[in-house]
Amino acid sequence: MKKLTKEMYDLLVGRFDIRKYDKTSEMNIIDWYQSFSVRHLILVGLDLEQEKGTVDENLRDSVLSIFLNPIPATGSKQAPFLKGPYNPVNDLPLIHIKRISTSKLQVVLDEFQNGEKGKTGEKEGIGEEDDDSSFGYNIVAVEEYYSDGSIPAIKVDLNYSDEDLVIDFKKWLNIKRNSDGIQSFRELPICEKDMEIWGKNRVLAYLDLQLMARLFNSRITNSMIGNLLFPDDLDIDSTEKIRKVVQPKVSKILDMNFMNALQSAASTYANNILEN
Repeated sequence: MKKLTKEMYDLLVGRFDIRKYDKTSEMNIIDWYQSFSVRHLILVGLDLEQEKGTVDENLRDSVLSIFLNPIPATGSKQAPFLKGPYNPVNDLPLIHIKRISTSKLQVVLDEFQNGEKGKTGEKEGIGEEDDDSSFGYNIVAVEEYYSDGSIPAIKVDLNYSDEDLVIDFKKWLNIKRNSDGIQSFRELPICEKDMEIWGKNRVLAYLDLQLMARLFNSRITNSMIGNLLFPDDLDIDSTEKIRKVVQPKVSKILDMNFMNALQSAASTYANNILEN
């Protein structure tokens, strides 16, 4: 990466406001999941674009839009990227998931910022005859980029008793998770304390600065990030806090096992709201 460009420096000095992130204290686990997954999706898009040496205009607009308006409409009660309650066990939808172009990121971004299904773009690469009403557009986009084998296709012989099927399923589940290196939500508990820590350590702001750095192919130092994220914490070494605290937390958050666990927790939270 190059040194900090003048365009990015002007944006950071003139438009970055850490106070915009104060509302993270009002975010529930669905808000956090949506915030992290949208940024993860854009990071993937930026990596793909950088390999080509260009940046898609819609992708650029998505980064700048999040930079200027980083917090979603808080208090979401719907399962993230789904039309209704999310059930982890379902009939397998007969759809073919294809690569979603980075130009469709705007659809995901619209839902993130407006709290509703994105209005721009069309379903690309999916014929009407392949569409399944239980999946909204955005779950197709997310599943494409989070294609890590965590939703395998299986077959079940319904002629066996419930007891036999449950015993066999637990055996298969243990073997499958171990072989694929996928941890269960129980092994990665997420609680209110985690969300407090994410807000306190400004992890969303850090991610947004990294998105900007990727977009402008510029390097922003830990010292500058520290000053931007913790301008009033004069009694700490903000550079070291970025290196020792914030960066490790963000790396963990972007790990696919953690993202899957966060999705499970967000969906469970949404289901509990709907049931009550």
